[in-house]
Amino acid sequence: EIAAALGGEGACFYSFAGRSRAFVALRWCHSALRTISYLLRRRPHALIVTNPPIFPGLIGLMYGRLTGAPVVLDSHPGSFGLKGDRVAQVMLPVHRRLARKVAAILVTVEELGDQVRGWGGRPIVVHEAPPGRPTGPTSSCLDGPKILFVCTFAPDEPVDEVLAAAAEVPTVSMIITGDPSRAPLPDRLQAPSNVTFAGYLERDEYQHALDSSHIVLVL
Repeated sequence: EIAAALGGEGACFYSFAGRSRAFVALRWCHSALRTISYLLRRRPHALIVTNPPIFPGLIGLMYGRLTGAPVVLDSHPGSFGLKGDRVAQVMLPVHRRLARKVAAILVTVEELGDQVRGWGGRPIVVHEAPPGRPTGPTSSCLDGPKILFVCTFAPDEPVDEVLAAAAEVPTVSMIITGDPSRAPLPDRLQAPSNVTFAGYLERDEYQHALDSSHIVLVL
């Protein structure tokens, strides 16, 4: 949505999606190579780089230094070591140093903006844009409504509460996104029969899941 609003293009490199955590280092390396290849081919005049992880920001800064392109970090709350992101907590000194070198940092709330200012950086508070193409559900409600719970099994997501609520309404179909291997095993074993763990959804699959749901449950 940000790229479209600015007349640019968005690119996401996420190799080995849905694989186990053992593939994390390999995924980062492969995604980094794809990112570098993309930058060399497209030669963008400016960059907005999502964080976490911090590594694309470092690649973006190197590209900006070589080409003169301004670089902006889009730093989500997890990149500040919140939401139990242990890698981001370890890399916080790198994030702090990067904040002083990039043109600006996009943050979600003013409190994080104050933290960026304390680091010597320039924050811009930006909220997520609404969906680009809102649509109504493509399925009938006669067989019971379908609820899509957009989830990544992060520590602050109320998975237990959602499962308990689903058990109270057996005529409702509850679809939960996110890599189910990250869900606690008891949750997966004790989930009600009307709950489906959809796994990690690619862009088109995710859009279809949104379009076919009557209710979307998000934080």
